[in-house]
Parts: sequence; structure tokens; C-alpha cells
Amino acid sequence: MSDGILNVAETCTLYCTEGASDKVYQASLRASGDLWLVDFAYGKRGTALKTGTKTNAPVDFKSAKTVFDKLVKSKMSGGYVPVQGNVAYTSAEGALESSGYLPMLPIALEEDEVDSYLQDDSWWLQEKKDGQNRMLLIRSGVVRGINRKGQFVNVPQDWADYLSILPDCLIAGEAVGNVFFAFDMLEINQDDLRGSNYSSRYSALVRLVGLTFKWFVEENSASKNRCETEKRFRIIEIHTRTETKRQIFESIKLHGGEGVVFKSWLSVFESGKTNVIRKSKFVESATCVVIAVNSQRSVQIGCFANSGLLVNLGNVTIPANHSIPDVDELVEIRYLYRFSDGCLEQPVYLGVRTDLELSDAVISQITRIKRKTTSVA
Repeated sequence: MSDGILNVAETCTLYCTEGASDKVYQASLRASGDLWLVDFAYGKRGTALKTGTKTNAPVDFKSAKTVFDKLVKSKMSGGYVPVQGNVAYTSAEGALESSGYLPMLPIALEEDEVDSYLQDDSWWLQEKKDGQNRMLLIRSGVVRGINRKGQFVNVPQDWADYLSILPDCLIAGEAVGNVFFAFDMLEINQDDLRGSNYSSRYSALVRLVGLTFKWFVEENSASKNRCETEKRFRIIEIHTRTETKRQIFESIKLHGGEGVVFKSWLSVFESGKTNVIRKSKFVESATCVVIAVNSQRSVQIGCFANSGLLVNLGNVTIPANHSIPDVDELVEIRYLYRFSDGCLEQPVYLGVRTDLELSDAVISQITRIKRKTTSVA
């Protein structure tokens, strides 16, 4: 067993979808030196899981296996079942603790500003993915996720398995389901790249990933491994010239993409919102707060006005593949527009936002307003 990589002898992922529940429970039996521990993680599917250890101290394998089997059996007796084809998440210690790292966040462009960024070759274009901001911290083969708030969060076990071959590094990107889309690298081994321009950081990312995965495939003589890795870890392509940027811009828009991001290739890394990254979205979405849960599979949503008053924005249906969020939870909603002083039109539920605060659910996010017209006889 290499340093920092957990030797897991057995793991079990269980789900509970009774009624409105959509919960996950994971149990794992892992080595700790010559002895063994039984870890667990639980919570709503797709959110940061709460973690712990059933064994207060490492024990022999037979004792640990007894604890593991008893734990799994008790959960299955309580309504949990193993489900094939679902995403298993890691259960690293310290989930939701501060990592000390914060991401770089874009500022929105007005529609009439976009053309100047397309014409300026000093601004590079990337597709904006429809996911959640995520950084990956890799230390001694252990992969940990960091959310928009700078908190440690669990990541899909696939990422931990396939990306553990990378050297120590800190990579920024977007999590979309079980796929990580990388777009920046901040650290590699002992080198801090934050003071380097974006062109240098992006080149380092491409070079690191390309060389590492090439070595991995050659060493293991298994092209399938690289194919599986590339399904889970992708680098977002960059476009630098005006003509190409226009073509890509129109293509993403035509095919229903979320939008694009423009990045100054000369810029150094800056935590928080910054003018050296600008975004242009093709679809509208807003972070809302759940006001009430309805009797059917829908919830009432709203946002806060400047006065602090909670504005009701109507109802949204919760798809069958999502759990029903609780009152006061933050949720992301895609919409067509909002009638002035009315509800969101054609709202679509995208999921719970665990990486934002209640103060982010403000009515000023709603920028696409349509005024009602009255016909005159």
C-alpha cells in the first residue's frame, strides 16, 4: 500500500428512497497499519456527507468485519437497499471543515458587452459548464473536494480512484454529476502557481494531466484505464482567436449550453469575484430558498428583496430523480423569465445548493423580466 492511499478491503453503498427520502449510507472496511477500521458516511444523495468511524480504535480484521457486516445489516433492516449504477462518494474525515482555499469566481457581463470580449484576443473563451464550482486537492494520492465556500466536501469515489495517480496538486474546475471539468491549476508539487498568468497555469494543467495519464497507461498496459479516466476527468478546452471564439460561442448557444466564460490570459489567480473572469449565460437560473413543501412533488420558492422581505416566486416541480428539499434549503432554479412582480415562468428544478448562504438568495438575481401587457378592446 502506497503512502496516503487507503487500503479498502470492502465497501458498501446503500440508498433509501422510501416516500420523499433520497438518502445514501456508505460503510467501508479499511486498513490502518496492520489493523482495521470501519468508517461510515451518510446524508442526502449529492450533498456533502457526514462522516465517522464505528471502531473507536483499529482492531483485528475479524472483529472489524463483524462490525462492518452488522452495520450493513442494520441499515438494510431500516429500509436501505443497495442500488446498482449510482455514484458512490468518498467519506473523508473533516467534511465541511474549512480548507483554507477559496475559488476564483466570474462577474457577469451585460449582453451588449459580449462582442468586445469576442474581438479581444487577450480574453480567452471557455464553455461554462452547468455544475458546481469545485477544487480538487490531491495530497499523497488522497483526493479531497473543496466547494465554493472553501469547505472540504466528499467527491465521487471514481475521482478518488482514478486521480490518485496525480502528484500533489490543487486543481480548479466544475463538478457536473460524476464528471470533473478542470480549467485551472494552482499548485503542483511544492510550486505555487497563483502568481503566474493564466496561460502558464493552463499549460501546466494540460502538461501534468497528459503526461501523468500517458505514464499510467504505459505502466499498466491497459488503454481501458485511460478511457475510463477521461470519462471522469476532462480539461475544458480554451479558445484564443476571435474567429474561433465566435464560432464556438454560436455553437454552444445553438446546442443549448449554459454559456461561456472569458478569462484574461495575463491574469494571476485572485480568490473571490474578480473582473479578470467574466461570464455570459445563455440560460437564466437563480438560487432560491424553499418557502414550503406542497402535498404533491413540488415546493414553493422565493428570494429576498433589499428590504429583507421574502418574495414568493411560485411553485416548482421536483423531478423523480431528486429528493424533495426541506424548508429553508437553497435550491437552483432555471427559468424562462419572470413577470414583473409575479412568479417565475417555466421554472425547472436543478438541485440543492449546499455551497451558498441564505444571503445569496436575493431577488436582484432575477434579471430577465417580462412586463404583462393588457389588450385594449
